[in-house]
Amino acid sequence: MATPGESKGPSTAVIVVCVVLLLAGLGSAAFLVVTATQRANLSRHRSSDMSNLSQIGKALVMYSNVSANQGRYPPSLDLLYPDYIKDERVFLSPLVPDGEHLPGPGTLKRCDYFYVPGAKSDDGVAFVAFGPSAQGGRNVLVAAGSVEFYEGSNELFIQAYKNKGISLEFDVDLSATDRSRLRALRRELGLDKDAKSETPEK
Repeated sequence: MATPGESKGPSTAVIVVCVVLLLAGLGSAAFLVVTATQRANLSRHRSSDMSNLSQIGKALVMYSNVSANQGRYPPSLDLLYPDYIKDERVFLSPLVPDGEHLPGPGTLKRCDYFYVPGAKSDDGVAFVAFGPSAQGGRNVLVAAGSVEFYEGSNELFIQAYKNKGISLEFDVDLSATDRSRLRALRRELGLDKDAKSETPEK
């Protein structure tokens, strides 16, 4: 019992409410910090991904400038390494988690970028290479050498392959590596929802 003139302390209920509000505030602040960090990391990774594609674009132009190549880009990205791109890490997208990088074509061990072969340096805005999607868009390299962030439909990517006469269907003669890359490409473009589509129909 409180003596006359002595103030009563806060009740247990009030203390509990204050603690709950404090924890809720701390939780909200932590969530905002984590969200901001994730956005900053995504922005940084997109920028690095764009830089990789830009280096690939410059290498494609250098390849096409060799007189024997008659202005054409190589049939596969592995022909850029190591003569035109010295560092194999350029072919790895920072948007892909470690341990999940795709097998590379030809002599490349790993390569996360998808390539539309058959282009020439004067094909303008035709899609040549693109990276993995990240929150509604992806970086795209066009034949003219510029890299842009594209947020539109996958249909333009599918059409780019069709324009070059390249099938996105599984073929019985595909190597294990090519099959794996095609499966990843089909998933990236929304053509496959599960791995069973890998098996060609008889």
